[in-house]
Amino acid sequence: MKLGMTFFFGFMFSTLLAQFENIPISLSIPFDTDTIETVNPTFVWQCNLSAIQNDPRLSLQFALVKLETDQTPSEAIATNPTICFMDGVMSSSFSYPSALEPLEKGRSYVWQVRLLFNQQIVQVSEPWKFTIANPQLIRHQFIQARRKLDGSAYIISEPLLYIMIKNEGKNIDTNVWIVNASNEKQALKLKAVLVDEKQPSKLLSNFYFVADMSELDLENGNYTLKWEATKNEWLFINFQLN
Repeated sequence: MKLGMTFFFGFMFSTLLAQFENIPISLSIPFDTDTIETVNPTFVWQCNLSAIQNDPRLSLQFALVKLETDQTPSEAIATNPTICFMDGVMSSSFSYPSALEPLEKGRSYVWQVRLLFNQQIVQVSEPWKFTIANPQLIRHQFIQARRKLDGSAYIISEPLLYIMIKNEGKNIDTNVWIVNASNEKQALKLKAVLVDEKQPSKLLSNFYFVADMSELDLENGNYTLKWEATKNEWLFINFQLN
């Protein structure tokens, strides 16, 4: 009899999980592996909020933990103590409470949102990590190289470019060119910059480089940095040299 009841409740719980697969939770802000400046961030996610608000048995749960060295986000969210936890969330955003200790500059964190049915977890988001920028470590304004150009250009007043790219776990190349308005290009050398000596490079949210353009003898004007980071994958920065 006990075996039959155990099977019945196991079947019912599996059915319950399947029922809520159509209410996925997708995290939005802060972006995964992003570096942010505020120590009291607002977290935003996407879900079927109307379904949750119209069913009193459903609620959301927010959890934030520190990411320790040599941990993956999944390991951190599963084992580390929560430094910010909120149960019964009924919206698609949550602001880090000012009553709590501000997040630490230079440290990485992992956050996750969960769907509960009668206080049982039936759906979870992916665990995303982010890092609080440390201005003492990043002394220059690093410009993020992007896959697409939006037409805007950064104003550069010196022949140095401080470049940031996201760490996506890939081996990256440093095939870089500076292209002028006439589509003439010149090769550019990059120098990697370690902005956080306490954290292994494989765990950094972003990679940082400095490019010295003084040897290219560029005139003032508009240019595009083209970076062949991996095969068939290009990154760009538009800039204006004054």
